[in-house]
Amino acid sequence: MAGAFAFAAQNIVSRGYYATKNTLFPAIISTLCVLASLPVIYLLMRTLGAKGVAIGISISVMAQSFVLYECWNKKSNNKAKRHVYHFLIKMVPVSVLIGIPLFASVYCLRLIFDSSSLGGAFLITAISGIEFIILFFVTGSVLKIPEIHILYDQIKTRGLSWKKK
Repeated sequence: MAGAFAFAAQNIVSRGYYATKNTLFPAIISTLCVLASLPVIYLLMRTLGAKGVAIGISISVMAQSFVLYECWNKKSNNKAKRHVYHFLIKMVPVSVLIGIPLFASVYCLRLIFDSSSLGGAFLITAISGIEFIILFFVTGSVLKIPEIHILYDQIKTRGLSWKKK
């Protein structure tokens, strides 16, 4: 799951290029980042097995996102990049605060439910997903992170729009 954020970021940054009809540049940068990360992926695979491959791919996608975003900033003369990086740095401790209890919860849920069965895996995913939503909102409220409240307000507005008809 550590790489999920990087995959989302890479998707968003790439769409900026696609919107300007520039599909070649992100493809080239992504290919170069993957090629550059192959030794790291291989080393991690040899030492950690499948988890090493996942970590290596996550590192590769993080590098792709960073390089594409920096190139975009240079090309567009983006003055707000500092705010984006500040937000990312602010979210690291939030992720740790949320991740630790979720990790412990999933560990306990695996003792209760059979995670190798479809039903057990689904229950663990559903319960931990609900816990994440609650922890995310509570953490955002306690730490006064406006972006989290904006997200929930947008979800509430769009999610309850069926009531207005």
